[in-house]
Amino acid sequence: MIHNKLMKLVARRISDGEILHVLKLWLSSGYVEEGQHRQSTKGTPQGGVISPLLANIYLNPVDQAFKRRKLGTIDKGSIHLVRYADDMIILAQKNLETGIDLFNHYVERLGLRLNREKTRRLRLDIGNNVDFLGFRFHNVRSRQNGARLMLVYPSPRSQERFRVKVRTLIHHSIPFRVKEQVENLNRYLRGWMGYFRLGHGSAMFRKLAHFVNLRVRHVIWRRRGKRGYGFGTVTSQYIYGQLGLFYDYHVARLSP
Repeated sequence: MIHNKLMKLVARRISDGEILHVLKLWLSSGYVEEGQHRQSTKGTPQGGVISPLLANIYLNPVDQAFKRRKLGTIDKGSIHLVRYADDMIILAQKNLETGIDLFNHYVERLGLRLNREKTRRLRLDIGNNVDFLGFRFHNVRSRQNGARLMLVYPSPRSQERFRVKVRTLIHHSIPFRVKEQVENLNRYLRGWMGYFRLGHGSAMFRKLAHFVNLRVRHVIWRRRGKRGYGFGTVTSQYIYGQLGLFYDYHVARLSP
């Protein structure tokens, strides 16, 4: 993102000079690479709390272009741009090239370029899937009536990140009591489920809940100087009752 173009777009909605000044200072603060402070007139800090918002503002002209052209109508191919920050996907029943050309035109005007390594075209036939914003969208055929069904659930990558994070939050080497570790773990589980609850992930959630249960059991048992998981001794009442381990893995169904 080019800073002066971003500031002009922000100034269309914000007239407070002090806020604009602070934002300009924040953008011009530079970054540290290999121990050296560097200045830049492009981009926003990776991981910055306001960076996704600024990306949405910067790419808003692309969204508005799609609306003005009314490409979402059936006669024009039902072309839709779905986007959050700089993650996006173009959907179309037909005339996909029209949407791609319009997108490329505005992206070039904004001084941006596509990441070719992460960009691909896919015909979402039965059996195919696409990952977007942490979810997997999997086109399948219903076992009941043979109709097409789009399953939505956390992508394999999201599931693996979940396991890695759980391992870092609950471990026998962490110098906290198990109950304190469980409290820290619960905060992560609530946030993760709050995001991924929507869709069709009930079977996968059961597997992840079992994985979490085993991790907690393993830590409890290791703290007692034993190997294994303490089945028959460490009860569910102790884990979910006394320790208070999170267990709200219910699914929120998508509306038709």
